Amino acid sequence: MYESVTTAMREIGSAGVILNGQRDEGALLGNVRPPAQPPGRGWLVSRERGTELVQLAWLPPPE
Repeated sequence: MYESVTTAMREIGSAGVILNGQRDEGALLGNVRPPAQPPGRGWLVSRERGTELVQLAWLPPPE
């Protein structure tokens, strides 16, 4: 929570995605704590849209 990148994101109000984590880490963005989530599921936190549950996917780059 006190790393320079996380602190800067909080100060400028940047949007971010919170994935699986430990709730005792505290609120990372806005008032959202990292919950236990299945792989790829998380919370998109932004000033404009608030907090939304999202599912992310990853595909390997083409060879």
